[in-house]
Amino acid sequence: MRSLHQRSKIWLPLLSVTAAISLGYSRISFAQQLVPGDILSADAVAPCAPTQHSACGQLYVINRQSGSTTRQVFHPEKGPLGSNVEGITYVPGTLASAPTILMVDGNGGTGQRGSLTQIDPTTGTRQVLSDFGVGDSKTLGLYPIAVYARPLLSLLGLGLLPPTDYWVVDAMAGTNNLGALFSVRRTDNSRRLVSDFGDTSQGPLGAYPNSIVARTSLLGALLDNYLYMTDASAGTNTHGAIFKVNTIDGTRQLVADLGQPVGTCPVDPSPLSGPVAIAVAPLGVTNVGKLYVLNSNAGRLGKGVLLEINPDSQPVSCKVVHDFSDDANSIPPLAAGFQPGALEWELNGSGTPTNKLLVQDGDGGTNHLGILVEVDSTSGATTILNDFGVGAPQGYLPIGLAVVR
Repeated sequence: MRSLHQRSKIWLPLLSVTAAISLGYSRISFAQQLVPGDILSADAVAPCAPTQHSACGQLYVINRQSGSTTRQVFHPEKGPLGSNVEGITYVPGTLASAPTILMVDGNGGTGQRGSLTQIDPTTGTRQVLSDFGVGDSKTLGLYPIAVYARPLLSLLGLGLLPPTDYWVVDAMAGTNNLGALFSVRRTDNSRRLVSDFGDTSQGPLGAYPNSIVARTSLLGALLDNYLYMTDASAGTNTHGAIFKVNTIDGTRQLVADLGQPVGTCPVDPSPLSGPVAIAVAPLGVTNVGKLYVLNSNAGRLGKGVLLEINPDSQPVSCKVVHDFSDDANSIPPLAAGFQPGALEWELNGSGTPTNKLLVQDGDGGTNHLGILVEVDSTSGATTILNDFGVGAPQGYLPIGLAVVR
């Protein structure tokens, strides 16, 4: 596995997975399993079989109604194997398209420059949509780390028409390897460079962009051409930043510089702190439109902090929703600092958003095998949903996180 860029300040273990006891690996499909509210978690370095060291990648399916967890191991007969699975997203079915799961692999594709893969949620088969090692100098990737899709028309997050583009964040592409945002056309899988984070003509420079989200509206992308992205190492003294990116011309605006005080949120003293994930409060919840950001290695004991940011206020406001250092005395600690972290908005069994977020730490929990936590966006109260170090299936490095809609 290629290690993450030094500027990212995010820890990933070397690919050395110890031989594991048999945990009942099964070649399941997702048929009759995925229902609204189910949680999908991608594991970056899960071995191909319990006694093997090589990585193939896998997905966990966590049923919110029963609390049960199943897994799909990536086997060759279902499509290309994973080598460093990073981000995933669930694209709901529309009037014109079937549901799908999108996954980016930072070390997939030609020359290990990354790939975007589609997973059929019924059969579990996988197909590469875009090989980031094939293309011209502007469209070559280097380390795709996050993927996002939104329907062209939406109502409460449910698609009426399929998305025209899939959006992929590459942490190390672009001028001087300062990151890039790519789009992949759904109809023909063509790829274009949208925003080069090393190009000053498009706005403030990035350093390591790593997550992406859009604010919801009744008409979706027809009325809102902007995406919001975090960058773990941009901003003052590399404390990280949040950008607003125009998807038409790729221009960037700085929403928040976490190296400067933002509202009531002070600059975190840790030089390792930086945002690693972003989510937005959807239609139907109390704080609709507000951004929620995981600031890794931040807080009283460096266990990570969940921030709420209102980009519409002048000046931009910020408050701490939860400092995971306050959970450090629990056994196991809820978080190890978000190494790496993921964030999604929670849905109930009918697909309606709740007022809670899902927070995943790939290095948290028992034996540092990963943990998934629910956080109330209003009170900050936390509940452990899944400790990947307890029982089966066991985690290795759960990274990607998505919710079925």
